[in-house]
Amino acid sequence: MRSLIPALALLLSLSGCAQLDTVRIGQDRPEDLQILMDRHEYARAGQLLDRHPHLDTEARRTQLHESISRYEDGTLNSAQKMAGDDNLVGAIGILDEALLKIPGSTRLQYYRDDLDNRRATRLKEHERQKLMARARFLLDEQQLYHEQLNLDPPSLTERWQNSRNLEEIRQLHEGLLACGLEKLAQQALDPAAECLSLAGEIDKTDEVAAALAQLESERSSKQTIVARQKKITRVKKQRTLKKKQVNKSQELLTATQTALEKDDLLVARETFEKIPKSTRKNENVLKMEQQLTSAIDSRVAELLVKGDRQYRADKVSEAIGTWSQAQAIDPDNSEVIERLERASKVLARLEELKSRQK
Repeated sequence: MRSLIPALALLLSLSGCAQLDTVRIGQDRPEDLQILMDRHEYARAGQLLDRHPHLDTEARRTQLHESISRYEDGTLNSAQKMAGDDNLVGAIGILDEALLKIPGSTRLQYYRDDLDNRRATRLKEHERQKLMARARFLLDEQQLYHEQLNLDPPSLTERWQNSRNLEEIRQLHEGLLACGLEKLAQQALDPAAECLSLAGEIDKTDEVAAALAQLESERSSKQTIVARQKKITRVKKQRTLKKKQVNKSQELLTATQTALEKDDLLVARETFEKIPKSTRKNENVLKMEQQLTSAIDSRVAELLVKGDRQYRADKVSEAIGTWSQAQAIDPDNSEVIERLERASKVLARLEELKSRQK
């Protein structure tokens, strides 16, 4: 009896504390403000400031808002980590606890609603998977039962169990059909196909056949839409690419014109050759090509005449230098190539004669 007295005293003490705390939920005192903040009881802290205007300073409101923001951040981080570990129930629990302390938090409520929707979706998918797993199991059981008929007559218990299985299969058939129709309405065609195909294995009723036909029609329409969207995307990309090429072509045309004005035919030719082939038939490009070709032909003709004079004056090295300038701006010019080859052979023979004389 004596051993019970301390225990009873402790229980009475705890009961009194709990009662006091319960009373103080609606009767928080000004000196309790910091304690409430430390406990993250922000709703109560806000109510306390509302009831005591002398406490409601700008500094305290700022402190309260900053504390709430930090608490929200910490709560969201914890909930997101738990959700990332696939523990949606735990994440929702963390948010629910925090929302008791700050009921008006739109950030926490938004994420909580999002998690709840994800949880509901996952639960529904889990139920669908269970439905299909059970149907497959019972279909396998039926196959084994019929195989056994030719090997060993089933017992009374086995026949009774098979009868129950058949009844359950009929119920599952209804569930699978409903699942398929629901997924069809949601345009979730792959899950719809799974449910309806399994329903068809059990019993391809008119309803199942109609749903499967609708599924094929939806798939065909979806494929057409996807193909059309791909074509639109491809055309958009082609237009974007063409626009970029046109812009690049214009920039290169301007750079070519600038080089021509500076009489730098080598840079002009190299710049022009960078113009995208897809824009080569553009009117401005064709005009620039004619202008550039004319300028190059004129310059090459001048250099050929100059080189010929140098060559006749036995200034073979100088002639080669002059004709090399011509080749730089017109690499495929046969007259230039011929002169360079001839002059190079002559220069080589002269060098050979000089070496023999030594």
